[in-house]
Amino acid sequence: MVTFCSDVDGTLIYYVSRLMELPERVPLQCKNQFMTKESHRLLQEVRQKVEFLPVTARNVEKYIEVAEDLGNPTFALVCNGAVLLKNGVPDTDWLQESKALAEKSEEDFDRVIAFCKKQPSVKKITWEQGIRILITTSNTRKLREKLLASLELETVDLWIAGKVLEIVPKSLTKGAAVRRWREQFAPKFLIAAGNGEIDLTMADHAEVLLVPDILASKVHSSNVKVVQGVFSDGVLREVLDIAKSRENEGGI
Repeated sequence: MVTFCSDVDGTLIYYVSRLMELPERVPLQCKNQFMTKESHRLLQEVRQKVEFLPVTARNVEKYIEVAEDLGNPTFALVCNGAVLLKNGVPDTDWLQESKALAEKSEEDFDRVIAFCKKQPSVKKITWEQGIRILITTSNTRKLREKLLASLELETVDLWIAGKVLEIVPKSLTKGAAVRRWREQFAPKFLIAAGNGEIDLTMADHAEVLLVPDILASKVHSSNVKVVQGVFSDGVLREVLDIAKSRENEGGI
């Protein structure tokens, strides 16, 4: 069976800021979000051919908002994979392992929080389930640069997600989550996809990683394929092509 590990925001669904760019759309139940008409159709076909596993930075509550629109997959990796959901319920063992891994980053977490509390641009600091810090700020890029210049952070990565700066343990990236998934469930062939730099961490643990052309200059692995055009449409077509190819070869 082919497993398709996919980022959600910007990879399968979009926000209203892209309405003019992508006019052929299907509104989602969650306000201000949509899928392209073609992606909505293709995802239904993909789910019949492969095992679909969302891998998203969204927390549990935010993921549940779009779960039905994604077809209610049995499993989902949320909080960048620190939390494994089965039918919408966190897997206790997986979460405890994630928290144990995050403990190694407590000193860096404390230093980041102390620094950010002194920054006028920081509007909100959220410590989420003891596994990551979300910092809402008026300028994520500038705050990231200041943190990297001011602190020697050895155990965490800093990822920009819109107006939020995510402070994530190096041991709890999406790539680490996919590795843990492979170790536990042993998929035969794994396709990953994502539109952000944090998604590149999945490359080492997938047979194929699909990314948009905006990340082409950051690709340094031979198993990464750049998808042109509307990203969600292209990703789902690639997944179907790979699944069909493996089926014809008897590899499913």
